[in-house]
Amino acid sequence: QSDLVMQPMECCDSPMGIPSPTTLDRYRRLSRVHPYMVIVEADSEEIQSRARAHQLVIIKDPAHLQGTSKIVQVIRKEDGTVKIIIQLNHSGSISDGRFSRVVRVCAPSENSPDNALGDILTTEEIEEIITAFIDGAEAAYLAGADGVDVKCCHGYLLGQFLRPANIREDGFGGGPDGSNFDGRVEVVRRIVEGIDLRIKQVYEREKGDIPTLRSPKEFELMVRLSVYEGIVGGIGTKGPQDESLAPEEMQEMMDADLKEILREPLELVRRLAEWGVKWVNVSAGIPKFNGDVWVRPR
Repeated sequence: QSDLVMQPMECCDSPMGIPSPTTLDRYRRLSRVHPYMVIVEADSEEIQSRARAHQLVIIKDPAHLQGTSKIVQVIRKEDGTVKIIIQLNHSGSISDGRFSRVVRVCAPSENSPDNALGDILTTEEIEEIITAFIDGAEAAYLAGADGVDVKCCHGYLLGQFLRPANIREDGFGGGPDGSNFDGRVEVVRRIVEGIDLRIKQVYEREKGDIPTLRSPKEFELMVRLSVYEGIVGGIGTKGPQDESLAPEEMQEMMDADLKEILREPLELVRRLAEWGVKWVNVSAGIPKFNGDVWVRPR
């Protein structure tokens, strides 16, 4: 077995969020190279807000649970030792408004490319999203996966919570100036710790009826994290731009605001380890806005 990790890449061939024969064949072929790990492409934890019409969906109804199980089964049939991780995602402001509800953590900054109009999430809706991520992890566990990847990268919803530009004031944001780091990471903490607790509860409830159910200690948590988004007010930058600046001062401030300042991402990684996360899958940028993010600002 190699050290190869198959990264998640949405291929948009799963109508109604259920894997098609094309989806299953792709994972069958990927597994034939005997990688160490396969991370299954972003599974939306709800149908309502999605970036792609035919992306996978992971919810606890029979059809979607069976679909997730089929992916696990075709991978296991090719390689019984490969580690299977299911990526959980919510698209947030990157959701496609043609068939989906676009939602935002807070109002957009005029100077950020992430400025799509959308509904500002209520506190109650955020609580529902937290529960939906935990439900998705339970579905992955019951389907036989080895763990889940909580997607906090590439401009999707959970990454939007982590930004200095998140100025929510309800305990899920940084407050008026974005400085409350504890508030900005709260949703991720609640999801990660909630998954750990739920898997333990499901194991105790189901172990008598499902002899093959793995121990909760064997169910691994991963977070894929953009440590630098490359947008004003994004993860890995100094914070939201002061929009009161005169135009001639704007470019100089914007250049400064785009420089990498990685103290917060590094602190988050430390906390993720404390919360029980085994793997941090490091990425950067937001493909929708800045495909050249690897060119580091000076």
